[in-house]
Amino acid sequence: MTDSAVASQVDIWASHNYDNGNLTAVSNAGGKSIWETEVSTFDSFDPSISNGLNWAARIHQALTGPAQVSGWHYWWLISNNSDNEGLTDSSGNPAKRMYVLGNYSKFIRPGFYRIGITNTGSILVSAYKDPSTGNFVIVAVNQSSSSSSQSFALNGFSAATVTPWITSSTLSLAQQTAVSLNSGTFSYTLPASSVVSLVGQSTSGAVTTTDTMPPSIPTGLAASAVSASQINLSWTVSTDDVGVAGYRVYRNGSQVGAATGTTYDDTGLAASTTYSYTVSAYDAAGNNSAQSSAVLATTNGTVITSAPVITSFTSSSSLLTGGQSATLSWAVTGSPAPTLTINGTAVTGSSMTVSPAQTTTYTLTATNSAGSTSSQTTVTVSATTSSSTAASGAPVLFFSDLDSGPKTGGENNNGVYVTLYGNFLGSNPTVTVGGGQAVIKLQPSTYLWYEKMTIQLGPNAQTGNIVVTNSTGSSNGLPFSVRSGNIYFVSTSGSDSNNGAFATPWLTIPKANNAMAPGDTTYIENGVVQNTVDNYSCDLAMSGTSTAGNPIALVAYPGATATIGATTQMCALRNPQVGVTPKAYYTIAGLTLRGSNAMDLWNADHWRIVGNDLSCPNGSGQSACLHTDTSTYLYVYGNNVHDVGDTAGVIDKYYHGVYFTTNSNHIWLGWNQVVNNPNGSTTSGGCRAVQFYSTGGNDQYDLHVHDNLIHDAICDGINFSTTNPNAGTVEAYNNVVYHTGTGPDPGDGSSNYTCIYVNGYSNSTVPAQIYNNTLYDCGSRGTSASGAIAAGIPTNFSNNLIQQTASENYIQPDTNSGCTASSGGTHNIWYGGIGSAPSCTSSNITSNPLLASPAGGNLTLQSASPAIDAGVAKSGLLTDFNGTPRPQGTAIDIGAFEYGQGSTQVVPTCNITVQSAMNQVLGIEPCTTANLAYDNCTVVDVQRVINYQISPTNGCKIGQ
Repeated sequence: MTDSAVASQVDIWASHNYDNGNLTAVSNAGGKSIWETEVSTFDSFDPSISNGLNWAARIHQALTGPAQVSGWHYWWLISNNSDNEGLTDSSGNPAKRMYVLGNYSKFIRPGFYRIGITNTGSILVSAYKDPSTGNFVIVAVNQSSSSSSQSFALNGFSAATVTPWITSSTLSLAQQTAVSLNSGTFSYTLPASSVVSLVGQSTSGAVTTTDTMPPSIPTGLAASAVSASQINLSWTVSTDDVGVAGYRVYRNGSQVGAATGTTYDDTGLAASTTYSYTVSAYDAAGNNSAQSSAVLATTNGTVITSAPVITSFTSSSSLLTGGQSATLSWAVTGSPAPTLTINGTAVTGSSMTVSPAQTTTYTLTATNSAGSTSSQTTVTVSATTSSSTAASGAPVLFFSDLDSGPKTGGENNNGVYVTLYGNFLGSNPTVTVGGGQAVIKLQPSTYLWYEKMTIQLGPNAQTGNIVVTNSTGSSNGLPFSVRSGNIYFVSTSGSDSNNGAFATPWLTIPKANNAMAPGDTTYIENGVVQNTVDNYSCDLAMSGTSTAGNPIALVAYPGATATIGATTQMCALRNPQVGVTPKAYYTIAGLTLRGSNAMDLWNADHWRIVGNDLSCPNGSGQSACLHTDTSTYLYVYGNNVHDVGDTAGVIDKYYHGVYFTTNSNHIWLGWNQVVNNPNGSTTSGGCRAVQFYSTGGNDQYDLHVHDNLIHDAICDGINFSTTNPNAGTVEAYNNVVYHTGTGPDPGDGSSNYTCIYVNGYSNSTVPAQIYNNTLYDCGSRGTSASGAIAAGIPTNFSNNLIQQTASENYIQPDTNSGCTASSGGTHNIWYGGIGSAPSCTSSNITSNPLLASPAGGNLTLQSASPAIDAGVAKSGLLTDFNGTPRPQGTAIDIGAFEYGQGSTQVVPTCNITVQSAMNQVLGIEPCTTANLAYDNCTVVDVQRVINYQISPTNGCKIGQ
């Protein structure tokens, strides 16, 4: 509110109160009304009067305490969960807190003012009156377990009667017999543990006062010039026997304004001019204090009429191949005209041409001529050589956890650790960063269906590409920036009084979270567990923000198991809906996250969520194991999301594995495994594996879902429910999705049951792009809302391999209007399902695709598969699900897998001998084909193999 232009457009200062603490005064509210607009707790549902009295005390404090709020709002009326988020339970049964809120809200209506009281007892008493009607209410909160007789006296007005309304352990906002007044006084016995509203109408007089004492003189007056035309004032609060109503501000001896708070912004001043200021205080009775001591301030010499704002910064292409160029274009406003730089180099005009040799992020910065304000934004151009993947058989890199960091300050005074994810990495490879040799921390090992390894930056690391080289060749490059920043550590042997260095680590993760600044990285060592509530009902609350090029990173130490949360708790990691927004540029990597919500992000921007293990077996409600709201530019790579609500005791239509909601755009979701219901429960579970649904917001766009393994979901595998490809690309490719849409219907309503569902509400004309996916056994629920795919908006289905059982639809009957010949879908394999291949796609293949072992989860191609070399070219599709270069033959293959790579990826399968599975668990054989859950070989995998041998048609599950 220090910006007068902003303040003039604001009517209400709104605040949430999830920290469970008392609301405090807002020193810079600028005289605006303060509202508490959202609050609840997330503990188990408690309908008792004890809980109600707690909320009565919080309402009383908010209305009468330092915050002096004018409005107070609870979160939900009806909770979707079995907690205290609602005023009722999920069936609509009220808790006492609902009636307690009614003790205030039923009688304190718009136009009421809080009036002064004198109270010498322990009862919480406040009073409110409408001066236009004479209606008034006194609210008394008796927190004692004993009844209490109280005497009340009206001052300055009178009434004939007051009517009590009681909420207690036995009464719920129940009206009582009216009480008569005698000369403006009456007595009433407040029941034990109760809230009583005493309601009446004045018969004479108004709210008056005999106050004659002025407030104290304001002290601590300070003046600061913030521009050539504005000086900001602040001072300490005055005191008064009744209450301070406001302050008068004087410039050069004359009053220029007034304020209800303790700040004032004086605008419209002359440049390079000295002004003298004083302040006085006044109360409601008209008593005025003397003026404060004077202070002087001089305005700046340059007039800044408007700060620089970058209104757009775009690239003509986001992917360049073989030396191609792109045009960067921008539009900037500001007065005086700002100077512009891109990556530190001055630019002019409104565009420039770039030809990066590697993927490059361009940062546009605008700075005004006074150098006091600036604005910046970024755009990334991905660039590859004409053959952007490694040579056949050579290593291939998918992504890394960090994309920037220092090369000194860590363990052994080397730099950050960087975990690389890819395939065909070989044994004993070498790695360079910008051409400089890196230290190998962990050799390549199996991760999910591909591989990972960890390096550490050494003194020779430079900004440039990370490249892995082994005996078969060199990989593609991953861009990495070497920069400054601190490296910290958390260990079970540490102390939070240490400095966080490797030799003197911290003990707790919250200590690291609170200490890190932009550009800092913290590694959590093995065995560290954070499973007590940090703040905002979550075991780790991340309320800060960072800047482009300097992310804050919280990462598991190489090879360590570092855990946040517990399956029995509400939330593992959250950035709460408070404080600075957006909460930008974070990296969360390699952690084990547990809770009803493993990760809950609100207004997150440019977050990398990489290589984490997330599980939420007890989750339910309108949320997800990984949930984002109003978030942009999220890079969600290589996470293992599993056991989603599968022991919650309910199948919940609104709870999902991964859920991007309300205006979450610019999303990259790749190389993840999402398995909601691995044990095939028919009584518990989350609904969709991946969900895009903009609750109350706009349709979503710039969504890229690729190279994910998704299976065993009760509802859809991938659900694009509210999308608008007109605004930006919506695509899914190289995904392997099977055994989804199994049903049964959730307890709170039927759903959709597909492998991939596409829809929206924006009348999009640009098709969504669904290509080169392998889909198997989709929609066995068997209703008209079931099928392999669904399309409610124009959708181009191409190069997809769909194999169904004889009772399963190819296209969901309820949602099929978006699959039309004009959408251009072509070259799909449709096999095994109900009826003939859909007529909305062309060049269909209907023969058996010859998958290796579909019932056992191996959906790779056999050598005689009709999918081989049968696809149509797709721009930018350079590798398959395993990282195999495309094409291997004369054309790309249909589906997610390319046949013919020399170093064939081992795909786990139940179709092996029980003895081989046991040998892999015992370490007699390498853990490869029996790694069915991609969590190393365990006895559970042996059980799955046994069950498959008993009944192959039932698939590869436990609990048969």
